[in-house]
Amino acid sequence: MAEFSKLVVTRKGQALIAKILAGTATDIDFVSVAASDASYSVDELEGLESLSAIMQESEISRKTRTNEVAVKVETAFSNTDLTVGYHMRTLGLFANDPDEGKILYAATVETSGNCYMPPYNGITVSGAYIQLITTVGNADNVSLEVNPGAIATIGDIQYLQTQINDIKIFIGLDEEGAGGHMTAAVTDETGVHGLRYKNDELQIKTMEDGKEKWTAAGGGASAVNVHNEDEEAHADIRRAVKNAQDAADKAVEAISKIAYTVDVVPTQNGSLTYTGGVLTPVWNSFNPATLKISGQTSGTDAGTYNAVFTLEENYTWSDGTKDPKTVQWVINRATISVPTQSNSPVYNGSAQTPAWNGYESGKMTLGGTTTGTNAGTYPAAFTPGANFQWPDGSTTAKTVNWSIGRAAGSLTLSKSSLALNAAKLSDTFTVTRAGSGAISATSSNPSVATVSVAGNVITVTGKAKGSATITVKVAADTNYNAPGDKTCSVTVTMPTSTFNDNTWATIKEASDAGTGANYWAVGDEKTLTLNGTVQGYTFNNLSIKAFILGFNHNATREGGNRIHFQIGKIGSAAVALCDSKYNNSGSDAGFRMNQSNTNSGGWNGSYMRKTVLGNSGTPTSPPANSLMAALPADLRAVMKSTTKYTDNTGGGSDNASYVTATTDYLFLLAEFEVFGQRYGANSAEQNYQKQYDYYKAGNSRVAYNHTAVTTAVWWWLRSPSYYGSYYFRNVNTDGGTSYNNAYYSAGVRPGFSV
Repeated sequence: MAEFSKLVVTRKGQALIAKILAGTATDIDFVSVAASDASYSVDELEGLESLSAIMQESEISRKTRTNEVAVKVETAFSNTDLTVGYHMRTLGLFANDPDEGKILYAATVETSGNCYMPPYNGITVSGAYIQLITTVGNADNVSLEVNPGAIATIGDIQYLQTQINDIKIFIGLDEEGAGGHMTAAVTDETGVHGLRYKNDELQIKTMEDGKEKWTAAGGGASAVNVHNEDEEAHADIRRAVKNAQDAADKAVEAISKIAYTVDVVPTQNGSLTYTGGVLTPVWNSFNPATLKISGQTSGTDAGTYNAVFTLEENYTWSDGTKDPKTVQWVINRATISVPTQSNSPVYNGSAQTPAWNGYESGKMTLGGTTTGTNAGTYPAAFTPGANFQWPDGSTTAKTVNWSIGRAAGSLTLSKSSLALNAAKLSDTFTVTRAGSGAISATSSNPSVATVSVAGNVITVTGKAKGSATITVKVAADTNYNAPGDKTCSVTVTMPTSTFNDNTWATIKEASDAGTGANYWAVGDEKTLTLNGTVQGYTFNNLSIKAFILGFNHNATREGGNRIHFQIGKIGSAAVALCDSKYNNSGSDAGFRMNQSNTNSGGWNGSYMRKTVLGNSGTPTSPPANSLMAALPADLRAVMKSTTKYTDNTGGGSDNASYVTATTDYLFLLAEFEVFGQRYGANSAEQNYQKQYDYYKAGNSRVAYNHTAVTTAVWWWLRSPSYYGSYYFRNVNTDGGTSYNNAYYSAGVRPGFSV
């Protein structure tokens, strides 16, 4: 159905109203209505001066003042002249302006999109009746004259129908189709067609002196009777008279029979439908002058009733009988609609009852399933009462399904992201959802991470370095719709077999997991850069390698889940860090065991341990001018402390009690850790130490100056010599072991663990 917006008066229409109010114009003459296929917004209508895409224009057929400031105009459109159909999107009302001529006075737009005027196909005529009510300055100033040739409106047709009905009544056609004339009979006082039967004779109506006179149709004396007594006289006239008399007699007999015979037994006229009140039928062919009615002449409930018709005196039925006739009449059941569910309950865990459109307890009964808890469809049953029926005429119970809808589903994950690494190759998170819908999960990149589901627990396992997204779905169940999917991002940092390609963080993860040996081997190298001044010697972006000494070396004493390293190598050459005072003593010598020529205090109290290497601090807070401070930050971030056992007293005595533990981040190797046997160290050190796998495998102990990789140098070990109070053990330039004065600067090959 078409729907139009409010009728908006244009600015030109407003100007014309202003002229009326100002008295510069005498009246408004609305002349036509145009239909346009163009689309406008309501906001555009006031500013319109014309319409585009006008498809039809019709003159106005009726104008009516509705109140002091409003006028109703009517017109109609027909498709009989259309070869192309169009959408009636905009209607424009036109009026004559005394100054500008024909103007667009007001407009309205169709909002439903359903107003289509089809082209004429030679068979079907389509049309539209238009009624517009618009505001004017003064309705008395509106011209009400119309073109009589305009298309008739619905109002015109209704007015004509009223006139036709008046004519029907005038000529004697009442609502039952018969007037007084139609029911007149020859037995009536007035007769019919100038003929009546009265006083057992047929009478003919004549006029005498302007007055009606009834005269017997046969018999009567006359002067000509004597002449006529001669049977031979006027034989032809006698025959004609006799024939006329016979005809008259037969007519009288026939009229007599008609007058006293009831030809038709009355029947119910139309139908009655139950209303709850008393109903009385209307009868076809019932004349109270000839029949009496009794029995059940009215009723309230739907059903069949028996009325009795009894003849008046001297009357017979057309079958010759005179007994009363019983005639059935009916009150039909009222038609009621089958109810429909009006509400939309959603599962809430409690029992719920539907609401109904069209349910009236006085007209029907409700049975079947009328309450429910779970989402789903339930069958209710409606049975019409004794006075009612369904639209299809049936009276048996109708099953009407009603439903409880699923509630909105919900889904939450205990974690939104996972980080997997060598230390933690798998992790889990839990799913919380409403109801019991099946949980499923998929990985966007199974080569990086796989996923499995057990109940509401999601397990993600890392397979390779990379990223993946785990998407979790929950299916709908009986009472809940499927919620929106949720995701968990996964980042996997896995070691690569090429040791140098791994970050120190990744190496730490493998070390923490105790799985480093699964990926790498003793001797594998990783490059690092030294920057900083160490006791007077400056390292400026020195690229040097650390290599693996062993995995979980001496773990029961030194700490588990550690990978042990030693610095250094440059290219393929094993090197030691040397300052400019290598193999010299003096106050400006940097890389020396002690500032004075003594091993007193052993490794624990040495200048090398505390100051040169920096064990007086930590990797996150290294002492200034220490080698620890020169290490790259990413390495220092993952370094672990290592428990080392060494002679920490010194003084040239082989006392087992001198061997105690220190906690170091950077350390020098001990004699036994390099050579696997004791030469000049405290004999008790070997009880707490193990040879590193790197040197156990036979790798060379010869090292070269990091600034001249073809020049072999001797390098310090942390073990004090058991004989003499001046010496610490060292590795000679040929790879053997010896001892040297503590205040000499020598090569440094520090170790650490991650």
